[in-house]
Amino acid sequence: MKRLLWPAIAVLAMASPGCGGSEGGGASATRDSLLTMLHSVPDEPANRTVPLTYGNLGRVRGDERGSSADDDISLLLELSNGSFFLPSVVQAGVTEPDFAKYAGFDTRNITAALQYGSEPDLVAVMVGRFDTGKVKKALKSSPGGDELRTSTVDGLQRFGLGSGHEINPDNRSAIRRIGQGVEIAVDESNLLWTTTTAVLNECLAARAGTTSLADDEDYAAVATALDEAGVQNADLVSRTSGEPWVVAGVGESRDGDRSALTVALQYADEAAAEAAVEAFRTHIEQGQSLRDGRPWSEVVSITDVRSDGALLIATLSTARTGLGHSVLITRDNLLQFG
Repeated sequence: MKRLLWPAIAVLAMASPGCGGSEGGGASATRDSLLTMLHSVPDEPANRTVPLTYGNLGRVRGDERGSSADDDISLLLELSNGSFFLPSVVQAGVTEPDFAKYAGFDTRNITAALQYGSEPDLVAVMVGRFDTGKVKKALKSSPGGDELRTSTVDGLQRFGLGSGHEINPDNRSAIRRIGQGVEIAVDESNLLWTTTTAVLNECLAARAGTTSLADDEDYAAVATALDEAGVQNADLVSRTSGEPWVVAGVGESRDGDRSALTVALQYADEAAAEAAVEAFRTHIEQGQSLRDGRPWSEVVSITDVRSDGALLIATLSTARTGLGHSVLITRDNLLQFG
């Protein structure tokens, strides 16, 4: 297996953003699906205006497995052409030997991950297989771990280190890059990670109630379409600049030297979605990128575009790895048409 080349993952890991395995499309009810993981995201304005990012490492791996943490990352890089997603808190230190020592898990434990929010309050939602006792022991062994706080809520073990945004250089490590606080809630299938108690409480409240983005019918429709397409990575966002759609999602699955992009745009009604089909096709055939001026027809080709109720669903093919993610992060105009 080729040696680890970590900078390639920056394609998706710089986003700013539960649980078993999945075998591909049609998995909207599984624990690692985007729709299920949206239950951890509070439905607040701040979580709608900043794209949230999702990655399904199980779909990237397929039937292959790494024998070590380094091998797993190398495998993911190779199979995804460097476009797989890990939350920032993991990506920042996971290649260091002390990450697993102090976190109690590595990438092999993660089946899927979602990140939402903005610095310094990013939230990482991970699903897979976790050992709560191992996580507790690892956190306790980390710098500052003698002050580990523990509690239980809704069947999850909660662990806390430090004081939120307060920085303590003496406690810097692979899991606390600048000595910031760590708040974790974990059970055998889920691990939530953020910086402050208040933000973790909001996440847990969303999971326990009916005030998450999964409870919003527009987000749910887009997430379901991306799950049914079996995407390996995805980004979701609400309209911010007068776009005619309500919620947009772009997912990517890598296959050899090309990516299949799934675009899911939720409109106010069926008539608007149906009218958008031809407008989107014309935009791809005749429009150009605001970012680099290239015609979109040179960047992507249309495999299919159709409406399904209030959804526009398009499948595109491209050689540009991470295109869907970069479009939303850089606010390029792929989804601005009509």
